Amino acid sequence: MMRRAVVLLAPLLLVLAACTPQAPAPADDSPSEKPTEVVTPTETAAPADDGPANPEDYLIAGGLNEDPDGDGFWSAHYAFFTDDSHSVRCDIWIFSGDAPGAFCGITPGNESLVTYALPADAQCDMSTSNPYDGYSLSVGGKSLDDYAGWSGCPESRDYNPEDNAITKVLPEGQTLTMPPFVCVVGGKAASCDFTNGDGGITLGLYTAASYG
Repeated sequence: MMRRAVVLLAPLLLVLAACTPQAPAPADDSPSEKPTEVVTPTETAAPADDGPANPEDYLIAGGLNEDPDGDGFWSAHYAFFTDDSHSVRCDIWIFSGDAPGAFCGITPGNESLVTYALPADAQCDMSTSNPYDGYSLSVGGKSLDDYAGWSGCPESRDYNPEDNAITKVLPEGQTLTMPPFVCVVGGKAASCDFTNGDGGITLGLYTAASYG
């Protein structure tokens, strides 16, 4: 008798399910009710070219384990611009006998294009251990240890014309890895971080940030 009761309940459940009222589908919003998307032109990124970049393409002096000096030390200097305007440039130094460092700055003559807020305590007293004017950031480096933040004045951004001539643009979305740093460009802003996540910087004409 119990088996027959279960069999009889099955058609009844099907009937009840068919009779259950269904929630109406949501009506399409009229064009006037749809939110308008606001796009900020200065922050609109170009189509991403995701993937790793070849560090050798951005090496402008020296090389890893190459051309050691009389004491057996070597250095490698990498650099890139964030876009064809060359308004933001990053330099990365890897040393065999010293702490590595990454530095991103607004290039000379483009300071007036900056829209982010400059630090209220900006100063370029070259007698201090870390003079800065708010147009450049650094992470790592000998004198600053694992510091990440404001660093540099006009003197430190007076780039050598020969270096500028051989420095390439890092395409949007490509990652450039030179341990212990990894850099990427997004929305014409550069981000360079320690690969272990201990600190990093981001700089563009409209943004400046650091952590660590």
